Amino acid sequence: MSGQRPRRPVRRVDGTRGARAPVRGGIVAVIAAVVVAVLVFAGLVYLGQNHNAPVATRVASEHGNVLGDVNAPVTVDEWGDFQ
Repeated sequence: MSGQRPRRPVRRVDGTRGARAPVRGGIVAVIAAVVVAVLVFAGLVYLGQNHNAPVATRVASEHGNVLGDVNAPVTVDEWGDFQ
């Protein structure tokens, strides 16, 4: 490798010498990829929400008394991660 000559700068079309201009198409592609990734993420978050979940219509009073039937059936969903 020591016997090789150093590379000369690139000669441009206008006749000047120097390094090549940076490629702007790569920057546009990166920005477009980021925008697409954000849109896909937002869509997945929206689709992951439960839009049919029942909404509580009755709430507890200020004094701690609960409205509704005392013997009403209750379903408890527990989620956990045991790692």
